[in-house]
Amino acid sequence: MRKPVEGLFGPGEVAVGIISLIGLYVISLNSYTTFHTLVELFSIIIGFSLFMLIWNSRRIIDNNYLVFIGIAYLFVAGFDLIHTLSYKKIELFTGYGTNLTTQLWIGARYMESLSLLVAPFFIRRKLIAGWALAGYIALTLILLTSMFGGIFPACYVDGTGLTRFKISSEYLISIILFCSLIYLLRKRQEFDRNVLDILVLSIIITIASEISFTFYVDFYDITNLIGHYLKIISFYLIYKAIIVTGFSKPYNVMFRNLKQQEEALRESEERYHSLFENMSEGFALHEIICDERGVPADYRFLDVNPAFEALTGLQRERIVGRLLTETLPGEDPKWIRLYGEVAMTGKPLHIENYSPALKRHYEVFAYRPAPQRFAVIFMDVTDRKQIEATLAAQAASLQEQTIQLEAANRELESFSYSVSHDLRTPLRAIDGFSRKLLRDVENKLNEDDKRKFDVIRNNVRMMGQVIDDLLAFSRLGRQAISLSFVDMNNLFNQVWEESRAMSTERKIELKMVDLPQAVGDYGLLKQVISNLISNSVKFTKFREEAVIEIAGSEEGSENVYYVKDNGVGFNMEYYGKLFGVFQRLHNAFDYEGTGIGLSIVARIIQRHGGRVWAEGKEDEGAVFYFTLPAKSQEAAEPAKN
Repeated sequence: MRKPVEGLFGPGEVAVGIISLIGLYVISLNSYTTFHTLVELFSIIIGFSLFMLIWNSRRIIDNNYLVFIGIAYLFVAGFDLIHTLSYKKIELFTGYGTNLTTQLWIGARYMESLSLLVAPFFIRRKLIAGWALAGYIALTLILLTSMFGGIFPACYVDGTGLTRFKISSEYLISIILFCSLIYLLRKRQEFDRNVLDILVLSIIITIASEISFTFYVDFYDITNLIGHYLKIISFYLIYKAIIVTGFSKPYNVMFRNLKQQEEALRESEERYHSLFENMSEGFALHEIICDERGVPADYRFLDVNPAFEALTGLQRERIVGRLLTETLPGEDPKWIRLYGEVAMTGKPLHIENYSPALKRHYEVFAYRPAPQRFAVIFMDVTDRKQIEATLAAQAASLQEQTIQLEAANRELESFSYSVSHDLRTPLRAIDGFSRKLLRDVENKLNEDDKRKFDVIRNNVRMMGQVIDDLLAFSRLGRQAISLSFVDMNNLFNQVWEESRAMSTERKIELKMVDLPQAVGDYGLLKQVISNLISNSVKFTKFREEAVIEIAGSEEGSENVYYVKDNGVGFNMEYYGKLFGVFQRLHNAFDYEGTGIGLSIVARIIQRHGGRVWAEGKEDEGAVFYFTLPAKSQEAAEPAKN
């Protein structure tokens, strides 16, 4: 936060200034030449003094603005000196008249205003003082040569007064000074507040002085007098800002940037100390100790933060200044080698470290802040390591269970296949012998006996269908999937035509919209659709007007299809049994089937990476959904159907 601005001028200083101005006015009434000479000598002395102070201090001043101003005011003072000596009452330069005096004045003011405009440019830029001095010498020689040689534009004509060039120049100089003021204010952060205020006031008064000089007609009129008064004040302010303030408070001017850097360094140290004290990670600074061969043999604790104490349980006052081997004699010696490499080579280290002495795991970052030293920032990761170990054990156990489950599934599939295959032989025998027996004794049996034989044969056929479905279900786990692009419109229509051929006597309305193409195994998908459509046909058998609706849509990377009917539906309370093997939600005498069809549907869709689910209400119909990958798999081949 910036300090309040101190008073720029003391009461005594103001009193002396007023008395001096009054004295100069009295002198002007008796001898204007003496008044003019004293005013100019005052500004000349200030200009030379300013140069001497700045030039001899240039090697330690870190603000090149001041160096540039010091050099500039040397030559401004030089022009003012020649201007004073050219005054007609002194008659040092005969034959030139008042015009030369006015030209020298304008030359000095141009040099002063342009220098004030350019000076802020060098605040944080390099300035070669010797080259700047040489440049001003060259510029001064050019201007003086043009003035004494009659090349410089006329500024005063006897009998007429000031020329248009002189008046225009005063206004132009005022504009340049105003621009320099704006530029200076843009750089205000580079100056002490008091110094800046005085410099700004000096430029403003200089502008007022220039404007006053545009109104005088004779060297002795009141506007000329006011202009010289304002010049005295402006030069005194420069003197006040740089010379007086520079001697009494040199840091305010010469070492402004250094002061700012010191303040920034102090703030940085305070932030570092706050971070050091409050950071949650442990921090320790060490000094490596080498043996006579230069090999790291130990290290000494130089400083630790409170988090270090909390994470390790080691107290600062007990370890700072002591060696590792004294503090933790049971620590693994490899850490001396690793940290020694950091301290000796500067190569940083990031590693996880288990400390047997502390029985804790730490994640460690080590770097070298200075030769023979290393700093360590670390975090306690013991809890994380324990969680990782637990998760690893659980993952290993889960992997073992998965392997066992896969083996059991393979055994179960093999068993199901074997049992289903072996059951075919006795079933064929039962069916064959019952058919032969019926043929041999058909004439001796009554209708009830014949019905019993039909029941036997129907149950044999049903058992055969169950075996076929079991075989199909068991083969799904081993059957390879051949992916291709599948035209779902064509596939649904084909299955629908086959289904209608088996139930031509029924009236069933089909509603189907255009379906998106999918990627899958054509044969397996045909089996899915066949099961779903046959289910809808079967469970609408008691509807006078059966309606089956088929639709699909693209949703991101998958396609969603559904088959909906207005059949008997099902109770959602028993949804969990819907896709299970041999699970039936309806009477087997009313709705034939083995209870495996939906299980086959679910398994095929899952093997395709899709999902299957259903919704239904009793006596209001059901809808079965399934998803398949969209047509984005480049490896898929066109389906052959």
